[in-house]
Amino acid sequence: MAIEAWFYDVTNPSTQAVISKIYRGAATEAQYGNSRISLRHEIIGKLSGGLPSGASTQIAFVSSRTGVKEIWAMDYDGANQHAVTSLRSIALTPRWSPD
Repeated sequence: MAIEAWFYDVTNPSTQAVISKIYRGAATEAQYGNSRISLRHEIIGKLSGGLPSGASTQIAFVSSRTGVKEIWAMDYDGANQHAVTSLRSIALTPRWSPD
């Protein structure tokens, strides 16, 4: 199995890819999952300025499904979505704390 991935800064399309990787391994579900997790770690590392990622277990995101923007989290596969904040205001740019 070979997975090719490119990650671009769409605000500046004339630049080269921020991440350009080829993940190789056995064509198994486990290897496919490991490749996805590795790519996710690299993307989050680039977006956060090199801070460590918690992406192997949870993904934080912003959702306005309650009518206002709140921080939510979910498992890497999209399961177990739950609100983290209930500020009833605008919550943006979630980040993982080192602790």
